[in-house]
Amino acid sequence: MRGGNGCRILMAVEAFFSNFYVAITRNLFIPMLTYQNYSLYLIFYVNLAAALLSILISYLIYVRSSLISSSVRFRLLIMHVCERILWMVLPFIVGFPNLLLVMYALSQAIAIPVSILMNLAVFLSFRDEELIDVNILRSAVGSAASILGSLFIVYTTATVKAPDSYYISYVSGALMGLVASLSLLLYPSSALRYSIHQDGLRSEDVEVRRVNIFIMLIFSLAGANLVGLGWPSLLKRMDTPLYLVTALSLAGSFGGIIGPYLWRGFKKYVYAMAINSVTTLLIFFTPWPPAHLGYSAILSMSFVGFNFIALSIYSKYIASLGVVEASTLLAVANPIGLLIASLTGMYIDNLLLIFLLASIYKLSALTISLLAIPESAIIPVETAYGYGRLIYSMGVIGYTFTMETSRQAIRLTLQILALTTLITALYLIYRLANILV
Repeated sequence: MRGGNGCRILMAVEAFFSNFYVAITRNLFIPMLTYQNYSLYLIFYVNLAAALLSILISYLIYVRSSLISSSVRFRLLIMHVCERILWMVLPFIVGFPNLLLVMYALSQAIAIPVSILMNLAVFLSFRDEELIDVNILRSAVGSAASILGSLFIVYTTATVKAPDSYYISYVSGALMGLVASLSLLLYPSSALRYSIHQDGLRSEDVEVRRVNIFIMLIFSLAGANLVGLGWPSLLKRMDTPLYLVTALSLAGSFGGIIGPYLWRGFKKYVYAMAINSVTTLLIFFTPWPPAHLGYSAILSMSFVGFNFIALSIYSKYIASLGVVEASTLLAVANPIGLLIASLTGMYIDNLLLIFLLASIYKLSALTISLLAIPESAIIPVETAYGYGRLIYSMGVIGYTFTMETSRQAIRLTLQILALTTLITALYLIYRLANILV
């Protein structure tokens, strides 16, 4: 057995302390900005920059998997540590929005390769039953750590005034995250011995499913991110205390633990997605803040429907997709969803419309699952394949158009910059010549 009990324990330790750190740093960030009087537009703007940089990093990894597929342990350890340090800095620069924008973008972007490398480390160390056991163990200890982390920020924000509560939370969270990094330092390189094999051939069916699942996941995450970014502002307008806003993550952690046991099988995943879509819209129409804790639990409990459909199908075709590609697709879906949510929120300064559009995004994901994904479709399999190919074709056309437009825009920008530089240089030479003469 390659991994061994020692490797299992180290993986569990990493999952526990990483989830504790993530629960604090991610769940407190948007409430912190909201209660430090960042406008809704500015919050979306900060997240837009983070989404763009994360997408760029994901694209580079996707087209050049060699960036992360070698020296996995060393690269994971370096990025693991850097990520925690970057996140720890954020509360200390809240008063400088432009600097915060840059640092937050870097913090989010570096989390992409960390996530992919962590998946690689697990796949390189374990196989078959061992792999399942390790993932179950990491999930269990990670859920417990998320609850503890959420309890920590609720207690801190309830008992310590801002900004000291932010400083205490982020520094404590980062230190816990560095303990997770220490577990990777102790992880033996000899454990990473399995190869990551990818079949050379990929059928059209696999390609269609890959794209459709990806589009479904993007829509669901766009809705989830739109809710996450707008929810603290809605509660602040109700004069809700900060500790109750941070308690949303605590309620969500409990819901996230219950969810996997409630929804088993593709049909039940669909029920969960429908409940999630409807609950999203109910949030805006509920003026009593404590009720929102229940909504948070329901959203987390039911969002597993979106995630499990994607994970189930991607894991089914892992040999064709390759571990790096499958992991990258799962990792980049959230930044793209965040990009859509940020662009939506920046130009819609209306919370009702924000929650309405969030619900529509999730319903779009549900529609794709019902009509274009054979495993969860409510129509005959052959018809679902037909709709799937239609969505796939539209997605490929949209991707091609976007990439070509982006290339043209980048080329034009570089030409303008070169021309501007040349004109500036000529002007400086002309002025210098006049001075010397």
